[in-house]
Amino acid sequence: MRTRISTKYQVTIPRAVRQALKLRSTDTLEWHNEIGGVSVRKVGHAAPSLRGRIKVGRGSIKHDIEAARSAMATRFAQ
Repeated sequence: MRTRISTKYQVTIPRAVRQALKLRSTDTLEWHNEIGGVSVRKVGHAAPSLRGRIKVGRGSIKHDIEAARSAMATRFAQ
C-alpha cells in the first residue's frame, strides 16, 4: 500500500490498516525511526476520557463510581 504526503505533511491511513488496527479518529499513533524506514503503532489509552459522558448530581457516590466503571468497560470493549 502507498499513500502520498500532502503539502501540510499529512498522510491518509489506508482503510485496510484502519480496520486491522481498529483505529478511530481520536486514537493516538506512535512513530518510531527504524533502520531503513519508520514504524507506526497504535497507542493504548491508560484511562479514556469520560468527561461529559456521565451525568452526576445528587445521589449516591457509590452509584456514580459504578456508572463510571461501566462506561469505561464499555469503551475498552469496543
